[in-house]
Amino acid sequence: MSNMEGLLKNVLRALVETLEDSPEVGKDGAGEEHSEMGTHGAGEEHINCDEYELMYTTQSADKKALETVSGKYYGSAFVSSKSGEHAIVPGELTINGLKEPLKSNFTFTSVRYIEKGMYHEELKVHTKHGACTADALYKDADKEEDLIEGNAVLSTTEYADYLVETSTGELRDFKGHYLRIHFDNKGKCRPRRIELIPGPGPDKKNAAIGEWPVCEDNDGNQYPCEE
Repeated sequence: MSNMEGLLKNVLRALVETLEDSPEVGKDGAGEEHSEMGTHGAGEEHINCDEYELMYTTQSADKKALETVSGKYYGSAFVSSKSGEHAIVPGELTINGLKEPLKSNFTFTSVRYIEKGMYHEELKVHTKHGACTADALYKDADKEEDLIEGNAVLSTTEYADYLVETSTGELRDFKGHYLRIHFDNKGKCRPRRIELIPGPGPDKKNAAIGEWPVCEDNDGNQYPCEE
């Protein structure tokens, strides 16, 4: 064996030993360390988010209703969709200033969060002389066995307050107030009684949306802040 052949064999042996001792080659390259990949990216630290509480529309039971509005319908008269999330029932509203009660359709679109004991409902009231839409989120049955005869449409609580968001015609002044519906599941035909509870109303009080904020200089003089 020549000196040159021996030298080449030693070089090749050294290269093989170096490769055997090197770290495993990963998908990201030889010898790279892999960070745990979280849902927000590689190696990111967990960040605690602010916690907020759900706002229920239920108002105090002591809050006095306006004497100018009343209404009724019967829980036994509901017509429900196959899924049970949509239901409609006929009834009436009596409004001060009108000669006769307004025949009304009350349409509910609802979702139960049974594991949280919450009930969310969107209510539409239609009459020949006006309409309104309202929304409610309130505590209700938190177990399947608490439902009225297994009926997910019927509320089990004493009453619920629906914040009126839009209103037209003879119902226009409902906007910003609450339609309170009292649920009687023991009386004949399961009567429902309706009242109007004062709320924030249709008009703003202090919000300055679309107006420039006011700034002050060193002398206390006020002026519109620049953008």
